[in-house]
Amino acid sequence: QGFPVLVKDASLGGEFPVMCVTLMNPRTGGVFASFGAHPSFEVALERSLTELLQGRSFEGLNDLPQPTFESHALTEPN
Repeated sequence: QGFPVLVKDASLGGEFPVMCVTLMNPRTGGVFASFGAHPSFEVALERSLTELLQGRSFEGLNDLPQPTFESHALTEPN
């Protein structure tokens, strides 16, 4: 019914205070990941979520790109 959200530690073994939040669209298979950094876990998480939704409407979440390992698609902007 909603969009699953995956929260991961992106600190590279505690070296950097970074969190990753990934939003998944179950209808389209699209995903979008964002990162946030701060020494406080809560603030890093909040920054990740803010970055994830910044400039997006809920309708725009239907346009999340599907994951790919195609090198050309990874190097070219939308």
